[in-house]
Amino acid sequence: MFTSIDLDHTEEDITTGPTTIYGIYAWNATAAPLWLQMFNTNTVTVGTTAPTNNFLIPANADSDGAGVVIPIPVCGLAYSTALTVAITTGSGTDNGAPAAGAAGIALLYQD
Repeated sequence: MFTSIDLDHTEEDITTGPTTIYGIYAWNATAAPLWLQMFNTNTVTVGTTAPTNNFLIPANADSDGAGVVIPIPVCGLAYSTALTVAITTGSGTDNGAPAAGAAGIALLYQD
């Protein structure tokens, strides 16, 4: 399991080999939506490297936090090379930084 209570646009290398994800919970304490970017490599430049998957983390309307549990197939979500994650203010190759402590995740995975 990987957890971060302050994930941002700086990439986090979770694993350096094949990985299967079985659960994702992400939270957002800002008034704007954020994006969880997931990469099937450990050589990532956020803003340049295209993410393998992008998941929207809903905005928080009343300062108590908003979260999302992302549905994963029973067989898991496979990354064949590695797993790196980041959270940004936009999707795709966006590299906008959320505020410090504004977002986090919990990942259940097997490598």
